[in-house]
Amino acid sequence: MRREGVFSGIWSSAQKTAYSVGPSIVGFTLSISGFVNASVQPESVEIGVRIVFCLFTAVMILLSLLPFYKYDLTEERFEEIKLMIQQNK
Repeated sequence: MRREGVFSGIWSSAQKTAYSVGPSIVGFTLSISGFVNASVQPESVEIGVRIVFCLFTAVMILLSLLPFYKYDLTEERFEEIKLMIQQNK
């Protein structure tokens, strides 16, 4: 059974969710760090920008790798699966 469509749909949904939630996270971080609608920002805004664009991004990338932790498909395992499929036909 081929599942490329399911994978593509899940990927697309995750992207749309990230695109909708991301700006809210950035806005919230800027607001709690003291962002003001002026030409000169307080020092705390610089820290907030660094947190949201460096630390938060790094944590999200690391979390995105968790599903692959138990991914054990090696070339040998892939060949075994193909052989099993051929035998079941």
